[in-house]
Amino acid sequence: MCSNSMYRFGIEGYNYGQSALISSDLVGYVWGDVDPCSLIHAQVVDRGIGVISSQYASSDGFLTLRVNMTNTYNAGFSVSYWQLNPYTFGNKVQITNTTFPSCANV
Repeated sequence: MCSNSMYRFGIEGYNYGQSALISSDLVGYVWGDVDPCSLIHAQVVDRGIGVISSQYASSDGFLTLRVNMTNTYNAGFSVSYWQLNPYTFGNKVQITNTTFPSCANV
């Protein structure tokens, strides 16, 4: 079961194929006291052309981020994480899977 965690993920970079900025913020609270865990107070802000980000709590208890781009030719980006919950320390953040298909869905 996942733990209670307030978070912020930042996705930043440049999409050469789109000639555009990649800049997205994904925030929310993973509510781990229920099974399966749920995502509450979630918000996504995309500031780039051709980028749509989303997030959800998976049925097996993981927070999942998804980034869709209309053009992925030479798109480079980084992902940053901030743990924002002042009452919970030491939540384990682990990348469990990354998928980079050749299509526009990253």
